[in-house]
Amino acid sequence: TEWTNWQRNPKYVIPEGESTEGMFQRTTQAFEDVCLANLGKRIMIACHGGVLDKFYRRANDVRLNQARPVVIPNCCLSRFVFHKAGRRWEMIDFGLTDHLKELAE
Repeated sequence: TEWTNWQRNPKYVIPEGESTEGMFQRTTQAFEDVCLANLGKRIMIACHGGVLDKFYRRANDVRLNQARPVVIPNCCLSRFVFHKAGRRWEMIDFGLTDHLKELAE
């Protein structure tokens, strides 16, 4: 199926869609562009889990065809730092949900 091909092959493009590799390049480049345009500032980006998955992979050097070793909870908070020197990403926090606890009570 299209879904299976897309999951197994990061270069596979679903008709009228994009590949996992294409999404990785597009989203991580957009993050870097925002960071470079706002050097020295703290920024917030809201995104869905697919984008957060790509950020996690970029910061932790996890290949696109490898299983991600962590779960991405809904409504989670994650923090990354972009270091201009070497275009290095650093993950500070990932998948935090403490801010949701009082809603469940």
